[in-house]
Amino acid sequence: MNGIYIANLGKYNEGEMVGGWFMLGQEEEELNAFLKEVVGINKEYEEWFIADTDIYDLDLEISEYENIYSLNEMFARYEELSSYEKEVVQAITEIMSGAETLDDAIDKLDDYSLYPDIQNDYDLGYAYIHEWGCVDTRNLGFLSSYIDYEALGRDLDLDGMGSFTSKGFLLN
Repeated sequence: MNGIYIANLGKYNEGEMVGGWFMLGQEEEELNAFLKEVVGINKEYEEWFIADTDIYDLDLEISEYENIYSLNEMFARYEELSSYEKEVVQAITEIMSGAETLDDAIDKLDDYSLYPDIQNDYDLGYAYIHEWGCVDTRNLGFLSSYIDYEALGRDLDLDGMGSFTSKGFLLN
């Protein structure tokens, strides 16, 4: 589960750490109750901050003053995805800029295809020729055995047709 440690800023400034771990993706009412009951948000202590994060499989930058309501909504949306879609979003977060959010990655879901079996340049070159059929090798005869799949894959990668991620090759 993806979680953030939400702390009471006023108490922290007074030298006391008051807060707790909130698992993202819950209903807004749950978040409001958590802020009141665990973090101690009230009329005297109105501000909070994110003291720590425990985000698995997503390469996200979360600042200490991130909007926790938006963050919670993004993770609720993420939890609705299929396991394959989550894998694609996880790969997208590895290549996106720090200014982009989880919502941005989810919105780009249809722009990418993930190939988990393609882990290096050789795999990419081989897939390009034999699996994706981008080159017809039937007329090459015995010369087809001289194809340098690794060099081809390296060139394809340099051309920006996609990116290698920890989840496999992300084709855009």
